[in-house]
This record gives sequence, C-alpha cells and structure tokens, in this order.
Amino acid sequence: MKSASVLFVFLLCTMDISAMIDPYYKEVMQRGYRIEGDSVVLPDDTKCLIDDFNNKRCGKEYFDMPYCVAEGNYVWDESACCEGLVPYLPPGVEGQAICKAKGQVDFSIILRNPFLWLGILAFTILVYSSLFLARKFIRK
Repeated sequence: MKSASVLFVFLLCTMDISAMIDPYYKEVMQRGYRIEGDSVVLPDDTKCLIDDFNNKRCGKEYFDMPYCVAEGNYVWDESACCEGLVPYLPPGVEGQAICKAKGQVDFSIILRNPFLWLGILAFTILVYSSLFLARKFIRK
C-alpha cells in the first residue's frame, strides 16, 4: 500500500496539466464580455453570435474598442495584459496563460525548487545533530 501511494504521488508530480480554452472564445473572454450559449452579450446588452463577433459582422464598435486583460483573467495575446501585468503559465502546465502582476511569485514554483528542499533537509540534519551532540555532553 505504501509503495502504491509513493508511486501515485510521483506520477501526480510528473504529469503535465492542461488548461487550454478554445481559441474560438478568445476575443470575447479577453474583453471580459459575458457568454450566453453561442452568443456574446455586449456592453449595451445586445447579443450576437460569437462567430459574427469574431468576424466583425456584429458588434464591430466593441471589437475595435481598446481593452486590456485584468489580473487573474485568461489571456492569449502577450501584449493584452493591463499595465504592470504579464501573461503567466506555471511550469509543467500546458494551455492558457492568465495575467499576473510582474514579480509575483507563484507558490507552486517555490515548492518545485529542489534547492529549497535540500536546504530544509540540511538545516534539519544540522539541528538534530547539534541536539544529539548537546545531549551527549550534557549527560556527562
């Protein structure tokens, strides 16, 4: 049972994760418009088919309006994130990036850093060996 658990954790850590969203929704999602079925709800509460919106047959004025993608939202175009944000996709994940603040550290990157774990292991060994040596000297 123990070896099966270790194997499961190992496989889980080595698998790639996919978070791809159909590019058909790219223009609608980057602009932050609502989707209802196969239609996009524009800011003036009119609806048009996503395909018509993507091909500028409907809602052209909203399609051509400048926009930027807010933090935490999906982004396809690298330059579409708002000022101070960058597209981010964690290592080992295939798919869709989200806009994140520049320099913001993702905790999953920290956890995957082998030097962090080696440092923790070395510190733990140092503390326990110091305690072991101190115990020997205190008893004498």
